[in-house]
Amino acid sequence: MMAIAVFCFSNVGLILLHKQLTSLGSTDEERKDLVALDFRKEGYTAADVESLLSKYGPEGRTTYALYEALDLAVFMWSYAAVLSMMLSVTAAVAPFEVLKLANLLPWAAAAADAVENSIILAMLATYPQHVAAVAPLAVTASAAKWTLLSLTASTVAGLGFYCLYAAAKQASRPKQQQQRQQGQQQQGQAARSQQKKQR
Repeated sequence: MMAIAVFCFSNVGLILLHKQLTSLGSTDEERKDLVALDFRKEGYTAADVESLLSKYGPEGRTTYALYEALDLAVFMWSYAAVLSMMLSVTAAVAPFEVLKLANLLPWAAAAADAVENSIILAMLATYPQHVAAVAPLAVTASAAKWTLLSLTASTVAGLGFYCLYAAAKQASRPKQQQQRQQGQQQQGQAARSQQKKQR
């Protein structure tokens, strides 16, 4: 429960900080260009990093540093804990032994996220030096993060559906057993009545 509460509160903090970042733009198009690197599921380039940090200006870069610090210190570890707990529960009924290790996926995604955020924080701290040299590392870490998060989401969904299937199958067993017993009773009665007739 604690991990869920931390996840929710830190997520609210990140949303508010991100709203502050995008509000630096005066038009919808400008606000779209100010979306933090962390939100860019389609990926980004080293040129995107340089452009974004320049557009943020000193105030925006300070806000972005706070955003990344909160993400690095709290949010990513809380989402990893929540997803790992979900996978641990659902993987307990997994049909394959290897799926019991699925709860490690969110931690791998969080580790890639931590690498990305650390690089972004380093670029913010040394801006404008080193951005061009270090940005490609953030791009690679981001791609790894989103790949692992997609794999985690697919595994959560797949194991969730399997749990529902297993529960439905388990629930139908008593009915099947009852029907089998009734069938056996009817066969027994039919056999006894047949024997009586033969006598």
